[in-house]
Amino acid sequence: MGPLPPDDNYEWLPAPAAAAVLGCSVVALRARAVRGRLPSTLAGGRRWFRLDHLELAVRAEVAQRRRQIAP
Repeated sequence: MGPLPPDDNYEWLPAPAAAAVLGCSVVALRARAVRGRLPSTLAGGRRWFRLDHLELAVRAEVAQRRRQIAP
């Protein structure tokens, strides 16, 4: 059995799965977390990301791209 997520109240993803959701590398994901651009928590010696926060980040990126494209 691997490391356990911080709690059972949310759906938590480890860094590799979270990076896949965002379509970036684990290194880029961790850099965002360290800079405070993406919430995360450390538990069991690993960095964990809440799925709902990742989904919000994806929606924000899509909205930003749409604003840049809009005439």
